[in-house]
Amino acid sequence: MALGGDPVSRFVADIDECEVLGTVRACGRVAECHNTVGSYYCTCSPGYRLVSGAAKFSNESENTCQGKNDPASSISLSMGFGVTRAIPTAYRVPGPGDGCSPQV
Repeated sequence: MALGGDPVSRFVADIDECEVLGTVRACGRVAECHNTVGSYYCTCSPGYRLVSGAAKFSNESENTCQGKNDPASSISLSMGFGVTRAIPTAYRVPGPGDGCSPQV
């Protein structure tokens, strides 16, 4: 517990919400919790990002962290042989027979 610099926090010890709640409970999967005086915020783990492109979010319910190997950020392609393959949304098919290329 740390004492902050504002007048109120000089007398009240800060609670580390990340420690008390636990990172997964506070921020959700593939996310990191960052304690601040009187609060906390969350960021996506390295290799992941919010769908909105924002850098921070407030809690697990706002977590939309997705990464290139995350099934939630992929679409499924069912093939005629009963095989399903996940294709990351970072790839697209530009035209018939052109193959896949990364989005920029």
